[in-house]
Amino acid sequence: MVSWARVQLAITLAMAPVTLFLFQQVSLVSPLANAWAIPWFGIVVVPAALAASAVALVWPPAAGPPTAFAVALADWGLRGLDAMAALPLAEIYLPSPSWQATAAAVVGALLVALPSGAPGRAVGLALWLPLAWQAPAPLPPGHFRLTLLDVGQGMSAVVQTRNHVLLYDLGPRLSASFDATNAVVVPFLRREGVSRVGALVLSNGDADHAGVPGALVAALPVDATYSGEPERFAALGARACAEGQAWEWDGVRFRFLNPADETLRGNDRSCVLWVAAGESRAVLTGDVGAAVERRLVVRWGRDLTARVVQVPHHGSRTSSDPAFVVATAPQLALLSTGFRNRFGFPKPDVVERWRARGADVLDTQAVGAVVLEVGPQGVVDAPRLVRLEQRRYWRRD
Repeated sequence: MVSWARVQLAITLAMAPVTLFLFQQVSLVSPLANAWAIPWFGIVVVPAALAASAVALVWPPAAGPPTAFAVALADWGLRGLDAMAALPLAEIYLPSPSWQATAAAVVGALLVALPSGAPGRAVGLALWLPLAWQAPAPLPPGHFRLTLLDVGQGMSAVVQTRNHVLLYDLGPRLSASFDATNAVVVPFLRREGVSRVGALVLSNGDADHAGVPGALVAALPVDATYSGEPERFAALGARACAEGQAWEWDGVRFRFLNPADETLRGNDRSCVLWVAAGESRAVLTGDVGAAVERRLVVRWGRDLTARVVQVPHHGSRTSSDPAFVVATAPQLALLSTGFRNRFGFPKPDVVERWRARGADVLDTQAVGAVVLEVGPQGVVDAPRLVRLEQRRYWRRD
């Protein structure tokens, strides 16, 4: 029994950094789960299933009861695992470590599992120390990091200041079993070590922006939710984002520029969010159309000038009015589109319009997620283009 427990502890220690690297979480009940599941399924369920299979081969009409009994045994085993998963602190979430720190911790776990007196056990504990220094360095006051996530044909962006996080949209919900909120947004926040979302902005209610808000709320506490169509998110207690509404986090200013009134409908009710580090600004536009863009130019004038602009409505011809492009005059124009999407976004003439004003156009379908830091002096260093940094053989680059 003691040797079995040692083996289980060694497996748990060795797998902990791997699961942390892959899933940003570590199970604290895995030894207990193994202690239950391995003997139950190995000694009870498998023999019962084999017996039911033997009966089915010899006399099929009689196979029903033993098969049902084997299924019931398996169900009891799964219920036990579910009960363990529901225990307090059954799992903890931590920032994703580097592969170097992960490899060192795995080697350390194997060394710790060596028999007493074996050389190197103390070194094994030391090899776990790099895991303690994996949290991202905090941003300087007055700076913000903008990450445009690669969610396919949809929209999701994260704005981080030194101590706060704003999430703008949740990406598309593609089916009942797959959505960008669970597949991309929540894992990204876990990897970044985010434990709380200060503000969730659902720019509009369309499926490619709204994602699955319930999945986010189940994963992380959310202090406030805003939307251009708050009535569609009443269950979240969503508030309307209204023109002029403003606040400040860690020296970074936030302001909604749209919607101006309740007469707007559909895409034109999208929350337009203005973020400023000193005189360096970013504008997130959702799906607003040309009429709203022209109103923004008249209403906000020079305040609309920005270093970074999210191109409205994924580069549709119904948006990116020439007056808006001229007024914003960004250094970077960001697009969130899906590879070979059925709408043909972004439209080539729209992309050219932004480039003609001197903007570097970055599209997630080509470069993946875009990560950039903005400070009072502008964009800090070159943007990180994740797909180009982390090439994979299955991607068409």
